[in-house]
Amino acid sequence: MGNAASGAVREIWDREYGIEPLREQANKKLLLNIALFTASVIAFREFGHLFAI
Repeated sequence: MGNAASGAVREIWDREYGIEPLREQANKKLLLNIALFTASVIAFREFGHLFAI
């Protein structure tokens, strides 16, 4: 009984605070960075002539 309970607690802890939520946050941050980088590259290609000196 005690072993099953600790397993359940560990499972809940991992789901809430473990490596998966951290990995999910990192993936979201990475995707956001890729999206921002892509958007800035596209913007610069489209409007680069405005910045040309």
